[in-house]
Amino acid sequence: MITIDESKCAACHLCELACSFHHLGAFSPRRSSLEVLKQDAVSEITITLHGSDDGIRRGCDGCPDNRIPLCVMWCPTDAVSLDLSKTGVPS
Repeated sequence: MITIDESKCAACHLCELACSFHHLGAFSPRRSSLEVLKQDAVSEITITLHGSDDGIRRGCDGCPDNRIPLCVMWCPTDAVSLDLSKTGVPS
């Protein structure tokens, strides 16, 4: 199960890039299953992991062809991580 710790996020958007590449074979963060938003005024970061397609963003499938989901693999701060005690992807 992919877990999110927004307090560790640096808003680098690497998770979005990796996810969109998995789904599309191209870098398009707006089409990623993850959505990283930073409110500059308060430096607050929110990360949303979409569990199903919404017409623009793809639903998270956990990268079934990879041992580790690409968003987890490329997150330099461990804000997006894998909790092996849980299974599945968000619904």
